[in-house]
Amino acid sequence: MQSIRLTASVAMALLLLATVAILFGPSFAMPAGSGTAGLGRGALPQFCVIAAAVLALAVVVRDVLSMRRVGAITGAAAVDESTDPRRVVGIGLAALVMLAGFLLGWQWLGFLPAAMAFVAATGLMLLPRAHWKTRSLLTLLATSLLFSLGVWALFVYVLQVPLR
Repeated sequence: MQSIRLTASVAMALLLLATVAILFGPSFAMPAGSGTAGLGRGALPQFCVIAAAVLALAVVVRDVLSMRRVGAITGAAAVDESTDPRRVVGIGLAALVMLAGFLLGWQWLGFLPAAMAFVAATGLMLLPRAHWKTRSLLTLLATSLLFSLGVWALFVYVLQVPLR
């Protein structure tokens, strides 16, 4: 199980670093701001690119160090009996489908409704059915609403990047 976890960690880090490499040029081509004009439209993308690279590497280093400490890196790869590979693959595919739906919804409905639906659907997918109580669902809906409004306000009012 630990070998699969480490492999997944490295694979995700490589995927994130490839995405960072693709987005690095366009992100740093935008102005980040100045002392007189404040933050520019490139500030958030530049921060996200740097943060993604640093966090991807930090997660791999953390996983390697923790697995070395417990001696879990040696040995053959094994799947934990409690792990259902179909569920893991299903959640991954569902997330990709929902992301595509978010992009389509953004074009048709606008950012706010698409973002609210995407965050709520993602949260609902990750919330175990045993926790599907009225309070949990209301918290999930409130979180999706507030998060989407916060991201929208950040882009539109702080960074002055319209989200159409």
